[in-house]
Amino acid sequence: MKKLFCLCLALCLLAGLSACKKTPKPEITTRENATTRESVTTQSMQAIDPEDVLSASIGIDTPEQADAFLSYFDGYFVPDEALRAYVSCLRRTAYAFTEENDWYIPEDRDPELPLFRVEAFDEGESHALLVSYGALGEALRGRLSEGGAAWLAELAADGAEALWSYGYLQVSFDELAGIIVRKAAFETKHPGFITQWNDETPDWDYTTTAMDLLEEYLHGNKTVGHPGADFRNGPADPDVIASFEAFLANEAYRDCVYYDMVRAVYGLLEANNWAYDDEVREGIDGVLGA
Repeated sequence: MKKLFCLCLALCLLAGLSACKKTPKPEITTRENATTRESVTTQSMQAIDPEDVLSASIGIDTPEQADAFLSYFDGYFVPDEALRAYVSCLRRTAYAFTEENDWYIPEDRDPELPLFRVEAFDEGESHALLVSYGALGEALRGRLSEGGAAWLAELAADGAEALWSYGYLQVSFDELAGIIVRKAAFETKHPGFITQWNDETPDWDYTTTAMDLLEEYLHGNKTVGHPGADFRNGPADPDVIASFEAFLANEAYRDCVYYDMVRAVYGLLEANNWAYDDEVREGIDGVLGA
């Protein structure tokens, strides 16, 4: 009965949304070959109003409704702000569904929706409903800005990397460096998609940025095999030093906006005979603050 109620509610919501659209859908022109049929020219589309998306999505309460809402974009170009509003809606409903199931979603509770997936976390002890950003990017392919498409690809890459477990990064320092460089390149090119955490930003709307990961990297913190490294003083780990050196020697990294910061921290450690202490840690914080 609950599922039937949700389905009826979702259909009623979509019917109301269709009535609220300000303009009729324009005809979309495509060429008569398979390649161009897959990618509709955005110039032939009218942009959907981000405010309409934001206001309409407020009434969505379930993953089923959020998934069905995707059809609201049919035939429209989706501006960046409209995309962000919809992604926030998807995150909110995924978080609420997971919380409702006490952070353990058994197989028979998996909604099996295209834009969502259930994945294990904390060593498989719990399961959460997560947004499938890859599926969303594919569904909206040809109707997003370059930045919007790149943002979804970045979010999909975050999900594939499984960076964290029990609060510790599950990648090596060298892998973390590569991720930071990739994120820095994206954020430099598309700064409008950076979302910094603050008291008004709930967890489900938080996007990890290169700067957040850089703090872990420069402090040699919380990486696999180094639990609690952020609380220690004493000799710097050899793999931390080696990663800094590899970062600085990599020609492809020289254009990274954080290159000089890595070089500065390397200099601090070198001047302190490759040991951490309170003074060096304060110096690293000063580099990050600058």
